[in-house]
Amino acid sequence: MLNEYFKQTMDHFGVKGTRLAKELGCGQAYISDIRRGKTNPPINRFWQILETMEKLAPGARRYFGNLVAGNDTTYFVEEIIDNVEAAEMVKLMSNLQLSKFMFALAAELGKSKLGKQANKKNSEQTETEQTQEDLMLVG
Repeated sequence: MLNEYFKQTMDHFGVKGTRLAKELGCGQAYISDIRRGKTNPPINRFWQILETMEKLAPGARRYFGNLVAGNDTTYFVEEIIDNVEAAEMVKLMSNLQLSKFMFALAAELGKSKLGKQANKKNSEQTETEQTQEDLMLVG
């Protein structure tokens, strides 16, 4: 079961097995075997692996712990944001994480008053542009 949580954590944070292996000084196959449940490292080695993953992806160790404890990880990103400066957080994200974050941010912004105002303004601009295009076609 720990291998599933380990795999989930790596996937969630975009940690590549090759990078983790390089940082640990072990073979990529070893990391792959842990992910697939083919090997179970001693607890002290597993802790070292989690510590290394934490250096590569801050928050990974805590996320893993929440999975093991059966805690809800849905709001995990909000906790990270509260504890890390926004600019630093963006630097630490993989491209996939950044894409997911931007979509989530856009969705939340769309729900806010500011987002609704921006959507209304964009809608009005689109209507104006459409009217101008219609007039050009007629004229």
